[in-house]
Amino acid sequence: MGNANKITQDEQAQLKSLIDSEQRSLSQLGLVTYEIERLTRQKNDLLDNIKSLESLKIKAQETFQQKYGNDVSINLDTGEITPTK
Repeated sequence: MGNANKITQDEQAQLKSLIDSEQRSLSQLGLVTYEIERLTRQKNDLLDNIKSLESLKIKAQETFQQKYGNDVSINLDTGEITPTK
């Protein structure tokens, strides 16, 4: 009756292998979760930066409109201003 209270060595190895695989998966899940959090923060920082740049661009456009009028085009390579009408 000595074997009745013990699992076989193969069963023991299989169980240990499953537990090890589960632990590795949980560890990888933690790393992936951390990376998702980091990337989410980076994404939010970039979105905030884009909003700031859009605001600055709008202010610059308003300044140029006040200075040069609404009906002009500015060549960004040469800085030349040409009427659009």
